Order: sequence, then C-alpha cells, then structure tokens
Amino acid sequence: MTFAKRLTGLSVIGGGITAGWCFYDSFAAMDKGDMDAGFALVGAGVAFGVSAAASIGTIAVLGGPVGWIAAAVGVGFLIVASLLTDSELETYFKNFLLSDTEKFPKPANMSPMEYSLKILEKKDELTDDDFLDTLMNPLDAQAKLFDYIVCKQIVFNPNNSKKETFSNSSFEPGMGTITTSLETASSFSAKMVFSRFFNHPDQVEAYAFFYPKGVENQGTIAMNMGAINKIYDSENGEALEIKFWIPKEHESKITLRSDIVFALRLKVDESQGLHFPYPLAGKERFLGAKIRARSLSAGLYVSDLNQSEAVTIAPLDELKTKKPW
Repeated sequence: MTFAKRLTGLSVIGGGITAGWCFYDSFAAMDKGDMDAGFALVGAGVAFGVSAAASIGTIAVLGGPVGWIAAAVGVGFLIVASLLTDSELETYFKNFLLSDTEKFPKPANMSPMEYSLKILEKKDELTDDDFLDTLMNPLDAQAKLFDYIVCKQIVFNPNNSKKETFSNSSFEPGMGTITTSLETASSFSAKMVFSRFFNHPDQVEAYAFFYPKGVENQGTIAMNMGAINKIYDSENGEALEIKFWIPKEHESKITLRSDIVFALRLKVDESQGLHFPYPLAGKERFLGAKIRARSLSAGLYVSDLNQSEAVTIAPLDELKTKKPW
C-alpha cells in the first residue's frame, strides 16, 4: 500500500469519527435545550461527512478541492457552535424543575397551592434525565444556582518565588541559544471575590494540600494556613485573601509534577450548620482549585506561577483525589 493511500485512509477515518462526534454532541446539546449550538453541530457533522466521502470518491461530483472546502466549512461550524453553546446559567434555566421547556400549564380551576403540589408530584417528568440528580429537587437546584453565581474563579499568586535560568546551545542550525527557566514557590496567596455571603474572615474554613508527585499519586501533605483577610482592589472591590505555604521540611520535594489542592467553604449560618457551597444530594461540599508549585518556560512555551483557576465544587474528600481534576 502506498503512502498516499494510507494517508487517504487515515483522512477518511478521521473525517468519519469527527462527523460522528459532531452528531453525538449535537444530540446532547439539543437534549439540554441548546438548539442553536445543536444545529451548528449538525452542520459541522454533515460537512465533515462530505469531506470524508470526497476523500474516497464515494460521491462522483465531489472531485477536486471540494473535500478540503467541506472540511473548512466543518471547522467553521464548530467555531459557530462553540460561540453559541449555552453558558452554565443558560443550561440551568432551560432545565431546572420550574423552567418552561416542558409545558405544564395551570388549569383555571386549580389553586396556586394545588398547582405547586402537582409540579412536585410530576417533578421527574418535568426534569430532563441528565439533571434528575441536581435540578429536580428544588433545594438541590437552589444549591446549583448559587454554585454558578457566587464564586467562579480563584486567583493565586506566589509569595516567595525563586527563578533559575539555564542556557543551552541548540542542536538545530541557526537556532542559537535556548534559555530555560524554572520558577518555584512554596508559599501562595489565594484571592476570591464573592457576590454574596462573605462578610467576615471568621466565616472562612480553608485547607491546602501538597502532593509532591502529583494529585494522582496521593501522598498528601497538609499545608500551613495563614491569615484570612478582607482586602479591596480597584477592579472588584471587596475580596477575600488567604495565605498558605508548604511546611519547611517538605519544600525540597517540589518538582514539576507537584500539585497543590486548595479548598474552602463559608459559614453562612453556624447555628444551623449551614455553609456555602450548599450541600447537594446530602453531601457537604467545598470550593476547590488545583495549582502547580513549579513552572517551566522554554522557547515558545511559557508558564508562570500566577494562576487564575476556575472553581471546582465537590466534597472535600473528593477534591483531595484525582477524580475532579
């Protein structure tokens, strides 16, 4: 078999798989009520299917550059689908128990109380199967809503970073010298902005865990937690800042594989044992994020230890494993 034939075969297989995934993602998007992104994915699937067919000459009229044009159109549809994909809040309001996706009109002779009880009675029918565990129960749905709007990002900055720089001559002609730098820190500050709930540092319960060989290899080392402060910045106003650091005797264990998992929750009402994030499915949960303690920059690859991470919400025991990451 010639190289050209092998290349064509791989192109057909790749196009077919891509088309299949597009149709699958389209079904999943439409099932969640995201119709515009779903239709864009259908267009992408058709385009990639045409491109694959053109590669093997299945359709006679698809000679010449049509296959490549179809592939380009498919990529365009994928970009459109990405732009049209619903946000977490849009998905929430299209699928929670009281959304209007499933029509359930109130009979004229039914009182509001009777109608509310009827909704609760039919809640499993009014909620999409993908959201039965999170959006069917009104209390669980409230917990998820606050997850989406209260705190979505945590900004981490190193407090004691040290940078090492190495220069090596390139083996490639004309490339000159390649500079590589390693930045390491054992102490960090975490900054969060809450849209509500946070009023005083005493509300905060926070933990940080150091994994010398990465979170997937366990070997957890509890980090020291410092002062919890209310700070103000020109961009977001009131914010919460926490400092934490690796114990001195473990600093030598930091490598490029090392991870740090940060977790916290807020005491909303201590008398009732109520925290944010709210419990979901009967499980207490924490806001969490995973960061690196050492970064590498070499050539075009650049990274540093100033990290802005999307929040992951899960029980504390789960955040300490590789599952959420």
